[in-house]
Amino acid sequence: MLKRAIARLVVILVATAFALIGFEAFAHVIPAILPRAIQYELGFVKARVVVDPSGDRMEEAINSFDGVVWHAQLDSHGFRRLGPSDSGGHPFALVLGDSMSFCWGVEASDCWVSQLQRRTGRTFVDFGLPGTGSLSHYDVLEAHLAAAGPKLVIWQFFLNDFHEDWERTRVSPQSPNSGAHRGAAAWLLDGHVFLQGHSAVYALIKFAKNRTAVVAMGGGLQYVLRPAWIYNLTHTYTDLSEPDVAAGFQLSMESLEHARQLTAKYGARFVVVVAPVKERVYWTRIRTLRVWPDGFDPGRADQAILDFCRQHGIASIDLADSLRAAGEVRPDLYFTFDDHWTPAGNDVVANQLYDYLNRRGMLSLNSDSAPGPQ
Repeated sequence: MLKRAIARLVVILVATAFALIGFEAFAHVIPAILPRAIQYELGFVKARVVVDPSGDRMEEAINSFDGVVWHAQLDSHGFRRLGPSDSGGHPFALVLGDSMSFCWGVEASDCWVSQLQRRTGRTFVDFGLPGTGSLSHYDVLEAHLAAAGPKLVIWQFFLNDFHEDWERTRVSPQSPNSGAHRGAAAWLLDGHVFLQGHSAVYALIKFAKNRTAVVAMGGGLQYVLRPAWIYNLTHTYTDLSEPDVAAGFQLSMESLEHARQLTAKYGARFVVVVAPVKERVYWTRIRTLRVWPDGFDPGRADQAILDFCRQHGIASIDLADSLRAAGEVRPDLYFTFDDHWTPAGNDVVANQLYDYLNRRGMLSLNSDSAPGPQ
């Protein structure tokens, strides 16, 4: 009896394996059978890239599970070009930040940076780079500030900057996450990344899982329950009681203070823009979900930055209030599966920043004078 049961189990496992292998092969031969989002995930639908004589390239991308196709014109350094400037002279403003400044997921015309440029008639250069933190933002500022000679520097912060900065400093040949010292979790992550980019079956399972993780919160708002993201949000990125997060916070604040000093040296104004995560904007609707630790505050990392700026006399603006107010009637300020602003979200950000900069007299600064240290 036991042998017969084992034999049946082996037959089932072998049949399942052959079925999966067959489907995998079939999907690679005829990828049109897969949802378009998975076709992009696996590279079956190639992004169109056009390179012009200046070295700029136009790339097509997709927010896979949201199904949004968008385009980005990039210069030779990977910075996004937003369109023609108002003059051939020095730009009025430099924008430092991550993918929230890069305006991931939307066309250049919808980006809050280009909206400020159109509305003011001044040149705003977008130095936002996805996946970067404050240490990288300072490197970009140091490399370009003297030659650019702007009158305004906008420094955009997002709550994962602490982690980005800590990760950057700990990467070394002796890192516990490199070589023979890598733990099981690191190898599992590598396996996940490989399968995500190569296996149709794995991508299809992930696609189905994401679709079933969507929770309707009322008022048209849909929230995706992603355990890995929720853990990062509640611990990895924001829990300042954790040594790694605290170390990252210190690195971020040092970069911020150095950036303020360098900007002042060249006679430019400096302002920090805090970009809130979607959970903070829609917190009143999603806080009832049974996934949050007791007492969790999605704005605690943002508040740490704002407190630092206040204590050190650095001009700063928190975008949460305007986004939260708009979110009462608009559930579409962020993409559903992606964490970036939609065109509607970019509109709100551009309007709030314009009003803030205008009230502070930062839009009336003279941008005709030559750059140079003071």
